[in-house]
Amino acid sequence: HPNVAIFDGKTLPFEDDSFDVVASKCAIEYLPYQEALNLNREMLRVAPLVIQSTNYGELCFKTDGFHPNYALDMDGWEELYKKAGASKVEIIKEGHPEFVATYCLER
Repeated sequence: HPNVAIFDGKTLPFEDDSFDVVASKCAIEYLPYQEALNLNREMLRVAPLVIQSTNYGELCFKTDGFHPNYALDMDGWEELYKKAGASKVEIIKEGHPEFVATYCLER
């Protein structure tokens, strides 16, 4: 398909500001911390606005067996997003389903 782009997991294959918005749903928490930080930097590089849903909290990470062995609470995710270059982080939805928060990040 001509609209499919191959992604190496490190650098999004798009120029700076290629999009108005990038969305990610319950995926970033499966990456180790540094990779999650780098991917957020990449998303903010290609779009000034990122909408992202993440699982959060120690219980979630210890019980499902699929997430890396770190547990970020909501403040931890906000800190990661700011380290990635977000100047504004807003929680736009929390706790539905349980342990999921949706964030709006602005560059």
